[in-house]
Amino acid sequence: MYSRQTFTLLGILGLSCSTTANGKPTQEPPAAVAQQTSTAPAAIHTVASTQTITDLQGAFKTSIARVGPAVVTVFSSKTVAQQGFGGGAPFDFFFGDPSGPREFKQQGMGSGFVIDRAGHILTNNHVVEGADEIKIKLANDREVTATVVGTDPPTDLALLKIDDPRVEPVELGDSDSLEVGDFVLAIGNPFGLPQTVSAGIVSAVGRANMGIVDYEDFIQTDAAVNPGNSGGPLVDLAGRVVGINTAIASQGGGNNGIAFAIPVNMAKNIVAQLQASGTVTRGQIGIVISDLDDEMAKTFDYRGDKGILVQDIAPDSPAAKAGLQSGDILTTIDGAPVDQLSKFRADIARRPPGSAVKLGVWRDKKAITVNVTLGAQQGAAKPQAGHQPEIGMQLQNVTPQIAQQLGLERPEGVVVTHVQPGSPAARSGLQPGDIIEQVGKSRVKTAQEVASKLKQADLKAGVRLRIRRENAGRFILLRN
Repeated sequence: MYSRQTFTLLGILGLSCSTTANGKPTQEPPAAVAQQTSTAPAAIHTVASTQTITDLQGAFKTSIARVGPAVVTVFSSKTVAQQGFGGGAPFDFFFGDPSGPREFKQQGMGSGFVIDRAGHILTNNHVVEGADEIKIKLANDREVTATVVGTDPPTDLALLKIDDPRVEPVELGDSDSLEVGDFVLAIGNPFGLPQTVSAGIVSAVGRANMGIVDYEDFIQTDAAVNPGNSGGPLVDLAGRVVGINTAIASQGGGNNGIAFAIPVNMAKNIVAQLQASGTVTRGQIGIVISDLDDEMAKTFDYRGDKGILVQDIAPDSPAAKAGLQSGDILTTIDGAPVDQLSKFRADIARRPPGSAVKLGVWRDKKAITVNVTLGAQQGAAKPQAGHQPEIGMQLQNVTPQIAQQLGLERPEGVVVTHVQPGSPAARSGLQPGDIIEQVGKSRVKTAQEVASKLKQADLKAGVRLRIRRENAGRFILLRN
């Protein structure tokens, strides 16, 4: 990558090479270049080119010096139980494992960066998810223990905290100002090599529908990002963090020049909520939506080139109360065109519950306006009344949208939307997306029923849960 970038610079600066009689390459005299290609003095061209190189190198070095001290390595470990030697092989069936379930420590590693003097560290949720213990190695090689302030799996962000008065925080930039072609740097811990810096450009912005997380608006870059870079900063040449490196497109697991970072402007809102309450509350309308192709649009006599289709409306939802209908085509939100389903969902989710949204709608061959007051996504809100926070999970009644995402036949039941790393729920093996069908011997249909049953249960002895995961039922013992 560096070689390709170097060749690009040489091309921009207009330098060329020739070969002498002895076969050794040599740069042509500036005067000869000037005579052949330009009437401008060659010396001025060479001085300007040298200054450009110096300025660019200086910007790289200044940016690295500003951000480097804040970049940390994140070490996580979690206890994993394994039954028997072969996970259900015939040997285990006949003879068993006399020791019963075995436990071992699973180690993980990623990157992160300090965002304030209080010791808050931003990283990816997948770096620390389910961890029993988290250690931070600072840029000066000090090691400290971190606690989890909160996580947000739908964006793959996690906020940690360490107690160290000597931390050096970064400056957060403005990811909305990024343009394709801007230089960026990725700093992190790829393959366990701390403080590794790679350079590239912004290849694209607004990448969505990647299937990586629920809310996607990625910055794409060709800066080298590899395993271990997750959670590290993507930095502009002013030394400001503009993104959080999260994923790569790779068949072999290594860098192929296509990496994705969460925009820092999306992260700012998440961080503020996690610092305030440890949870994230998102706005929601209560609709099932889909992209709109030309053939479907014609059936609604819609000739516009933008818009998304409302497939269904949840009962008693903000959408139902506002009068939205199945078959409506959403064309604008607060005057801005609606062109991508993922961006629309992210836009709604970023707004706090209670916000008023003005939607442009195509219905019955005419354009109308519908005003909607957003509700709250229960799965991202605080635990419901009666729920015991120390269990470490959040629940939500299954909505039509969730049923569609999980491939459920009917929009009913209780889904686990978040599991706190290191909590009893995490240690029992519960995962986001699990559907809780029974608590003890009682079938449950609402999050409130689950919370009530857990409140009455003897969690020291443990309570049996019947869950469904990937269309297969299983029992889990939840013990505090």
